[in-house]
Amino acid sequence: MVLYKKKKATLSNPLVLPSEFGVDTKVFVIRETGEWFPRYKDYIKRLWFYMHNNFTCEITSHTNLTFFQAMASEEEEFNKLEMRFPIKIRAPMAEFLHFNNISRFDLLLEEAYFKFKNLFFVDEVVFLKDMNITDANGNIINNISDNIFVTDFLKNHNMYFDRTAAESYQIMNGSDPDSNEIGVDLSNKWEVKEILHMGPNMPPKYRIYQPSSFIFIEVDASEIRRERKTYTRNLVRSFMKLTLEKASRKNGSPWRVKEDYIQHYDLSPEWPAQFLKYKEPIKYGRSSTELMDGLPPKKRGRPKSSTTVSDEKTSKKKIKSADKEGTPKDLKIISMEQKILNDVSNVKQVDAVNPTTEFKTSVSVKENTKQVNTEESIPVPKPKIVYSPNLAKVKMTMVNDNEIPRFLNKLTDMSMLQDSLTKTKEDVIKTVKEHDKFSSPKSDEELFELFDSLYYYGEVDKHQKLLEPNFFRRGLKQYDVNFEIKKFIRGRHTHKHWDFSLILRVYIFLINFNEVLCMDIPPFQEYLVLLNNERQRNTISQGEKQVLFKFTNKSNDDESSLIHDLKTHMSQRLFNSSTNIDIALSEQIDFNENEEIDKRTSSSNKFIIELICCLLRLFINESGEWTVEVPNQWYSNELKTDITNEEAISNVLKEREIEFLSTCAKYKDVTFSERLMKRNFANGNWCLILLGIIEDSLHLLPFQEKMKKIVTGFIGDESVYDFKALNTKLLANFNENFKMNECLEIIYVLMEIVINYGRDIKEQIDKVSDFTTFLKSERFKSTKSLKAAIKDKNLLLHEQQGKKSNIKKGESEQVSVELTELDKKIDSIGREIKQKEQIKEFWENKVRTVHQLRTKSLGTDRYGNTYWFLETHGPFDLNTFGKLKGGEVKRSGKLFIQGPRKSDIPLYYHGLSYEEYLQKIEKYKVFDDGTIVNDESKLILLYQRLWNNNYTNEDLSVLDWKFIDYGKDFLVSDDDWCFIDDDMILEDLLNWFNKFGSSEKHIKSNIMSILESYNKDELNNKLLYQEEVDDEISQQLMKQIQEVYESIDEDDVSLLKKLGDNSKLYDVWNKLISETLSKTNEEPKEDQISYLNGKLQKVSESLDETKEKIRKNNLYSVKSPKQQELFESLTKTRESLISEKQEILNAIDKYKEQRREHDIELSLALYQSGDQNDLSNIFEKSDTIKKIVKMNHIVNKMLKNLPHVDIGDLRMNYTNGMAMKYFKKNIQDGLTDVKKNKKKSPKSYTVKSLKERMEETRKELTTFESTDRILESV
Repeated sequence: MVLYKKKKATLSNPLVLPSEFGVDTKVFVIRETGEWFPRYKDYIKRLWFYMHNNFTCEITSHTNLTFFQAMASEEEEFNKLEMRFPIKIRAPMAEFLHFNNISRFDLLLEEAYFKFKNLFFVDEVVFLKDMNITDANGNIINNISDNIFVTDFLKNHNMYFDRTAAESYQIMNGSDPDSNEIGVDLSNKWEVKEILHMGPNMPPKYRIYQPSSFIFIEVDASEIRRERKTYTRNLVRSFMKLTLEKASRKNGSPWRVKEDYIQHYDLSPEWPAQFLKYKEPIKYGRSSTELMDGLPPKKRGRPKSSTTVSDEKTSKKKIKSADKEGTPKDLKIISMEQKILNDVSNVKQVDAVNPTTEFKTSVSVKENTKQVNTEESIPVPKPKIVYSPNLAKVKMTMVNDNEIPRFLNKLTDMSMLQDSLTKTKEDVIKTVKEHDKFSSPKSDEELFELFDSLYYYGEVDKHQKLLEPNFFRRGLKQYDVNFEIKKFIRGRHTHKHWDFSLILRVYIFLINFNEVLCMDIPPFQEYLVLLNNERQRNTISQGEKQVLFKFTNKSNDDESSLIHDLKTHMSQRLFNSSTNIDIALSEQIDFNENEEIDKRTSSSNKFIIELICCLLRLFINESGEWTVEVPNQWYSNELKTDITNEEAISNVLKEREIEFLSTCAKYKDVTFSERLMKRNFANGNWCLILLGIIEDSLHLLPFQEKMKKIVTGFIGDESVYDFKALNTKLLANFNENFKMNECLEIIYVLMEIVINYGRDIKEQIDKVSDFTTFLKSERFKSTKSLKAAIKDKNLLLHEQQGKKSNIKKGESEQVSVELTELDKKIDSIGREIKQKEQIKEFWENKVRTVHQLRTKSLGTDRYGNTYWFLETHGPFDLNTFGKLKGGEVKRSGKLFIQGPRKSDIPLYYHGLSYEEYLQKIEKYKVFDDGTIVNDESKLILLYQRLWNNNYTNEDLSVLDWKFIDYGKDFLVSDDDWCFIDDDMILEDLLNWFNKFGSSEKHIKSNIMSILESYNKDELNNKLLYQEEVDDEISQQLMKQIQEVYESIDEDDVSLLKKLGDNSKLYDVWNKLISETLSKTNEEPKEDQISYLNGKLQKVSESLDETKEKIRKNNLYSVKSPKQQELFESLTKTRESLISEKQEILNAIDKYKEQRREHDIELSLALYQSGDQNDLSNIFEKSDTIKKIVKMNHIVNKMLKNLPHVDIGDLRMNYTNGMAMKYFKKNIQDGLTDVKKNKKKSPKSYTVKSLKERMEETRKELTTFESTDRILESV
């Protein structure tokens, strides 16, 4: 049978003929199935369903087939099985497979195949095996054709001649009855006539008969075989697939023969006693044929066209009543999974919430008998917890985003909680009573019964500690208004100050077309600085020179990315709610938003102007030819007519503004096109050119509002109308009125016009496409050449092996010479293969680093968030890790995430409009301990992410799950952005993605394909990284911090917790930390144990070197006097080092013993301490404060090592490297020189042609090959 979603696809029942059906009535027929339909709509609906690739061939297990392809596949395989598979073996094999102990199909297949391979049955056709031998010359002799061998073979196998049959044959064929000669051909077919049992534990023998020669012989199973291609592993597998089915859906249940074949093979349908535990209880309810009359596209049930009018009404009534009673529509009967779901007591270990299962049935499962009760009077208890993935497998099928399974884990480890399990249950019940207003009130007894088992939602680390917060809350970061990296917080609303999507879009455009623009690509962080955000401080990270570890009750949400990462990695022992230790800034420069900005930041932004001038260059080339052709008219949907440029100008601008644009376009009798052709951008002339282009493009309705805003910005306070030096005044107005967002809008308008109507951009796209094709072609050629070389090497190896195995006497010298020549050839071709592998890798890198012109995202997740990765755009070398080799761009090392688009909110959040979505978010309450109450007053999550057993996942909405996953800080809309810059967080994110989710499978696949293209050895296993701490000094400091953190033991944690409980004395503890920090002042001294360990390591290394020298000296049996003297000196050195090492070990043991006694005294004092002075003395004398101070010093040293960028200098001194290379100055400075009133023609810049790029790549390959050969020879 054809399978649909792992179940048999049955056809619909024949339709009842309507009363008006006659001879001339036309119907629509599906010939393959015999189904007919009176209406074309029903016919095409069913045919369209059959044409989907959702079916599976039951015999071959081939998936992704249409219904007709699956039918054809099954028919072909069935015919092949019927023609080839021996008939006599079928019944015994079916008996062997029926209720076999082996539950795994693959193991059962192997067992059946090898068992029946050497078993033969009466009347089965067999053949004698070929009995060939090889003579001394290597020739193969077929013994069956040798008469002497045949005679001896027959005598040795108890030949018996059937004389009666032979005489009857001679009489019937008219032969001479006196003739005794009958030809014997052992290769003809034989028939098994009798099975001879030789005794216990002995293999049977077979008496076989050859009808053509009328003789009987006795043979072993090893001497006969079946006809070729009649008994293969594939045929056995097809037979098993056709005849077997699982006896039940319980895990470990056996296979049994299907009911259709049980009578055919005369088998018993009764269950053996050892398998009764797998037998499912009797299922009451409607049969599968009553519930399923075919397979419509979405719901199972009889189509409307398949019933008469009276039947349709009856079925409607039945369906309505069924819905009212709660009868399931898409489940035939109650499955064992649902029984486990309804019976919570059966779930023992780990349980999960599965949103794909719907529970609408009005049945209940008795706790003891576990039988289905169909009485309507007994209400069905709501399932509290669904069963565990450890108890049953989750369906591996594609699911929608809102149907992704969620898993709960049973709380069994007591170390996850500070309090006992009983105390936790009491706190849970108290919290439910206080906050859960939605669920029906329950008594204390009912609540204790309900929360008899506690479950948590979340992840656990290797120590079975509940990770709090999860990776979303600890890994997401964002840029604040100053473009500094901070922890992601939804309340920042940074999108109010700038549009990050536009910033990203401009950067991607710059990466892809920098060669056409003739502009260098800055690293992403530098690009953000160069955008001239007026809210940025003058220097980056200047305020964080010193930090202080201190006790506090307030969390610092404005901490830097580095501090946030340190606290996250050390949250288990140090920075958590039980210790209340935080890292606070001890020195910070206050920045007043209303304060006057530095004079340097108010000057012209050279980067922005350079980018605008590079875009303006693309409108006209140096020859005066327009390369951007804007349409003369634009169709207006409102006016239902085309609008010309003159009409648009008169409709949008005022008369004085129109006059102003005309003046700019022909200022001083020089048109803007002439200025643009001569590349005269200096002294604000680029403003005149920009306004001229805007005047010619004002009829482009998508950009009309932005263009009007640009014109208004240049006009300013209208003093420009009477200003004589118009170009300088426009430049001054630009510096004053155009902030970062307004500048980005200018770039966006020019960028969109150039992309849609620019000839240079289109040519570049075609050129890159052709160049990519060239690189892929070369890569294919290198791969093909490599495969051919490998094939030649394998042939040589095979030849070498053959010669070694067939060496004969007298030929050893000749063969050894040939083997030597083969070795030389193999070595030569091995070097050739190595070189070709390197060439293939060269082309792989070229394909990987070529401009990809990709503007699409990686995909969207279940909440509509969109993921972007800059390294898939343009000339990023994926293996540089920030260390550039040539013309590559330094990677940003970040995975950017954008919130859901406003227009897509209804798709992801059950039809909510954007306004309703925002209103619901505001009604949620998230408490500090992690408790979440939704907009309907449902307590959807308890503290420490404990689950509220009042609800299942079906009771929660997508927005509820978003709060559960993210907490209060998540991306609300597409105006919100964040990013990830840590590989550990990326790994957690990939594990969180559901590979069977309709959207998330694409993101996971795209990210995995990017990971595959990275060289992990060069990258030091890092795809994402933090740019500020990627240098060696910072990495060493991070290791030192980690070492100190690892030295914090349980006694230190206990002391810190006790100090953290006294919130009134935080000032005292902080003063002690500050005083200790000031005493040590500079870098702390190395403690005694570290000194001893370092000394021990040095002595051990010296001792190993001395022992090695002694070993080498002992190689001489007779030593010279110098060697003897050296040996004695080394022996003395070895003895002294051994004694020194023993002294160090004794010192270490003594120090550990002292530390142990000190820790015991400290624990006892801590236990007995009662007042402030005791705790202060303990804390001051403990090693805990020393460890904290040591970490504090290292963190401050790391902060000093951070790069400090002077934003003003970076902007004012910006130079375009590519323009400097060709023109010796920036493009904005103008590319024309005037000397002695004679104008020189501007220097032209041309993009490399496709041929030039190909030749350049081939030269690079030649250099690579020569360098590689030199290195190989060295």
